[in-house]
Amino acid sequence: LLTFGALAWAGGSMIARRMKMKTSLTMALSLQMMLGGGMMLVLGTAVGEWAAFDVQAVSARSLASLAYLIVMGTLVAFSAYVWLMRVSTPEKVGTHGYVNPVVAVFLGWWIASEPVTAGTLAATATILAGVALINLPAIRKLLGGRGSLPAVPPDTQPDPSMIARTWHGVVPADKEDAYLEYLQKTGVVDAKATGGNQGVYVMRRREADKTHFFFLSLWESMEAIKAFAGNEPEKARYYPEDAEYLLELEPNVEHYDVAG
Repeated sequence: LLTFGALAWAGGSMIARRMKMKTSLTMALSLQMMLGGGMMLVLGTAVGEWAAFDVQAVSARSLASLAYLIVMGTLVAFSAYVWLMRVSTPEKVGTHGYVNPVVAVFLGWWIASEPVTAGTLAATATILAGVALINLPAIRKLLGGRGSLPAVPPDTQPDPSMIARTWHGVVPADKEDAYLEYLQKTGVVDAKATGGNQGVYVMRRREADKTHFFFLSLWESMEAIKAFAGNEPEKARYYPEDAEYLLELEPNVEHYDVAG
């Protein structure tokens, strides 16, 4: 059951990125919580759990734990998870499943004085190594490894004659024309309307059932980029409707000095 639950969760996360969400994030969260809670209520009733439930046996500590799970585990953590699924890739967001056990072990040791054995430490190291492997492409890009040009930090720009700003995203191949039209009406229009913009180019490449989009904009200064992207120019600028198209996206952009 645990393995099936993990597979169902992963499958649902992948499907959710492909679906067109016609409801708000709050409504989507509410529906998921109501459906999950309703199914558990029906299942618990079917196996006779009501007969074994004693209200007087519920302690104040149990109620406090339940309240914590409702607020932090559902309203905060799950809301953050669903939002991240819209702005990042499933494999990156999924690393929470590897990190959470490490946090749980640490909290158990710190709060409940639970023992930490050599096996626990070995398992923790294995988990962290797995997370590092999953994020290896992003780490290599950050460090300027093979296959990626090193990004120039926005705060250390040497005042070139022009700065190139690049972003990459992936959409389903059957939506590439619709996304291109949408992109031209949003990002392209807004970039060109910003003072200091020197041009915008949209490139695409199809691979099987996916289409890669590359958004290249040219700017006369970092201040002009900030006028377009905000005070964190290293972050990509997104629109609420992007989640209807994008399967994968880069949360950050890269800036390069235009050499010629």
